[in-house]
Parts: sequence; structure tokens; C-alpha cells
Amino acid sequence: MEATGDTIGGIADRELDLLACAIAQSPAMDCARPARTGGIDWARFEALVDRHRVGALALAGAARIGMPADVAARLAGEEERNASNYLRSIALLRKLSDHFARAGIEWVLLKGIAVAEAAYERPALREMIDIDLMVDAVRIEEAEGIILEKGFTRIHPRFALDDAKRANFAKLHSAYSYFRRADGAQLDLHWRTSQNPYFVPQIDAHWREWSGTTVVSGFPTLRPDVHLAYVLAHGAKHGWVRLKWLADVERMVAMLDDAGVALLTATLREHGLETVAGSAFALCHTLFRSRLPEALADLTSSARAAQLHDHALELIAADLPMGGAGIGKPGYLWRRMRHSLGLVRRRGYRRRALLLEVVRSHDLEHVPLPKGWIVPMAIISPVLAVGRAISGKQ
Repeated sequence: MEATGDTIGGIADRELDLLACAIAQSPAMDCARPARTGGIDWARFEALVDRHRVGALALAGAARIGMPADVAARLAGEEERNASNYLRSIALLRKLSDHFARAGIEWVLLKGIAVAEAAYERPALREMIDIDLMVDAVRIEEAEGIILEKGFTRIHPRFALDDAKRANFAKLHSAYSYFRRADGAQLDLHWRTSQNPYFVPQIDAHWREWSGTTVVSGFPTLRPDVHLAYVLAHGAKHGWVRLKWLADVERMVAMLDDAGVALLTATLREHGLETVAGSAFALCHTLFRSRLPEALADLTSSARAAQLHDHALELIAADLPMGGAGIGKPGYLWRRMRHSLGLVRRRGYRRRALLLEVVRSHDLEHVPLPKGWIVPMAIISPVLAVGRAISGKQ
């Protein structure tokens, strides 16, 4: 696709196109053209930078897009903040690693730091808000105890968990979230990689066999091809509504040699993620003009990959700042459900995906269901949502 008029990428949105051009690894286009022709709403551009969490990357591409000096000045502290978060996370992980080792808890580091170290010129170019750890489901409570001892408070879910609520929450979600007020550290503790257990079940079952170490810090993480498969699944589940995740994909793909491409292609086929990957690679080409290896470019050509690509573009466009999008908007919800239901064709996936779209886990606090009874929440949650909406209008 060639740049035409004021549009660079696949969405007729000058500020988003300009941002995509700024954070692309090596864009094959004239990024500064829209800025030179005038009419860029730089306040909106900054809102997009914040929404997509790419401040340091955008600043790194400032000259490429003709960013005004005042905008660049406001982004000047982004990389320093990322570096501070990164160093804090490394220090925390070293302490947690020691405690987990003493307790005999196996764990693996997901996304964030592992991607930043392996795929970016400088780790601080990637914003890292939280740390994602995964442990075996049967060791979750022990791992949580260690995390709480380090001064963290569980913020998701916020309510107390008895056995039934813990079991039901575990069926609806894949992680607990924690926050430490003393330094602002955030951490997600996973027992599986996705809320939907039918999405990437092989990774959930075999992550220990596929774990290695990160490039710099020596913490355990997934084998590169499996990790990229997980990154693709994670971004797809969220509709790629943050360009940060696509920037990760572009850079992880750029690292692959011919053997790496062949291994990744086989891994995607093994996990049934060819369509998910093809749509993501197509988005990278549309938005960033990424140069794809032939074997990966072939994955973008299927009708299903093209459909998911188009759905994701709709979600990205609908999720723009000041666009009025939100979960309460029927059109946005329908787009998201269409995208979510079409990600993979695996028995049980669509039924669970639909359940997860309508159930709100915080409702478990007020609904004392027996252990394992999550299906009734598909009726209870919408009823409670209507009640809250009516109550809010009174």
C-alpha cells in the first residue's frame, strides 16, 4: 500500500499514521510529509502516544516525523522513566527469584522485560509498567504469599477470596494483579497465559519445557519462537489496541534469521496460530510498512487473516482518544466480540470466549456461587450491569 494524500497507514487518521511512522523500526515511507503539509493536531498526537504507551519510541523517531520542539520536550523524560522502571523491576525480580528458588517454585518471565532486552536497541525504549510472571497453578497461593511479603497489595481482584471465589475467578481470569504503594511497582502473577484456556493450551501445559533465559538478566523466559507465539496471542486477544504490542512483534520478527523463521512458522502451525500471526504481520505491514520474510508474509494472505486484520483496524480506530469508544458502546462491543470469537478454531474456544466477553469477574464478590459454577455468571453479570446503569441515572 502506498502513502496517499494525508494518510500513511491503513486508517484515515493523520495523527495515528504519524505515530505509527515514528515508532516503526525502519519505515519505507516519507514520515515527515503529513507534518510538512500542516494540519497535524499535536495535542491529539500526544494523547495517542499516551494511549499506546510509546513515548520513548515516539521521541526516538522525532526527527523522522518532524516533531515540534515543544512536543519533543514534553516526551523528553519518557525514556528515563522507562529506565527507572526497568532497573526497579530487575532488582525486584532478583529478590523474588531467590525466594521462589528457596520455595522450589518454578516460574517464567513473560513479555515486558524479556522483549525489551532481546528485541530493542535499548530496553528503556519500551515502556514497562508491570512485571508478568507465570507459575504453576497449584503454587499460586505460595507465590502470592511471597509477593505480599514484599509489600504488594492485590488489586485484581480486590475482594477477599474464599475457596469457591478463588476457583471461580481462576476460571475467568489468568492472573492476579498487585501494586506496591512504596515505589509504584506493579506485578501480574499468571497461572496460564490467556484468560481463555482453549487459546494457547500447549504453552500453558508445556511452558517449563520451553523455558530458557533472557539475553541480559538471566531470568527464565520462554524459548524465542514460543515467546513470540505468546506475544502474538496476547496482542490478538486485546485487539492490538496498543501499538506498543505491534512494535514488539515487528522487532521480534526482525531478529529472526532463516532458521528462526522456519522454527517460528512450525511453532505457529503447531499451536494453531497461523491466522492470529498472519493478521498481526499484516497489521505491521499496514501500519509500519514492515518488511516480512516470505514465509511469514505468506501467512497474511488467507481470508481469515485478512478479516482479523480488518477487525483489529476497526478496534484500533474505535479506541482512539476522544473517540467516545468504550465497553458501553454497542458498536465497539460487537467489533470486539467479532474479533475475539474468530481468533482460533479450537473446540471449546468460542464458547469460552463468548462467556468471557459478557462476564465481569468483580461480580463474583456479590454472587456467592458454588465452586466451579461460572456459567450462570453469563446471565447474572449483564443483569447486574443493567442495574448499575439504571442506578447511575437516578
